[in-house]
Amino acid sequence: GDELDPKSPLNKHGANLTPRGVEVCYRLFDGGKTRYAVADAMGISYGAATHRFHAWEKLGGQKRKRQPLK
Repeated sequence: GDELDPKSPLNKHGANLTPRGVEVCYRLFDGGKTRYAVADAMGISYGAATHRFHAWEKLGGQKRKRQPLK
């Protein structure tokens, strides 16, 4: 829904993702999006999306505990 809007200004603080932005990124990975698709949707570099992908994997991937969107 709208709460997962990857282009929301609530997802970034300057060039950096906010905690909410990180969770939105992880939820896109949960939904099967590729790193390229997440980078494009979130307006971040492929390298940043790759970093978030590896962090998501370390947290358990789809089995991780979801954080609330603030």
